[in-house]
Amino acid sequence: MDLPPELVLERLHYWMRSLLYAAEEGVWKLEAVSNLSVVGSRADIDRKLAAIDFFGVVLALAGSTLLVLALTWAGGEYAWSSAHVIATLVVGIATMAGFVLWQWKGTKVPLVTREFVMLSRL
Repeated sequence: MDLPPELVLERLHYWMRSLLYAAEEGVWKLEAVSNLSVVGSRADIDRKLAAIDFFGVVLALAGSTLLVLALTWAGGEYAWSSAHVIATLVVGIATMAGFVLWQWKGTKVPLVTREFVMLSRL
């Protein structure tokens, strides 16, 4: 499959930008974890790490990634009615529904607090 040079450069730019954003996110995460050890004992650090909802983070990232991927594919690389787009949309929506249920009932320290959800009704 021969692609025009403009499309090759556009895809290369997309993937390079994605890798740069992922690296930047990794640096932010490392900085946040390293700041935990600045003050306090090991028990304080363990308590802070226990307060992070890692499962909720994975659900949110996976669901949003699947939804964005499906919407990016739709109408471009694949037709809206293709199995790639439909399956990715269904799994993304199901993952986001799982995230909402997990935040509502499953975790003690939610990523999205109930107070924030109540304020958004204004």
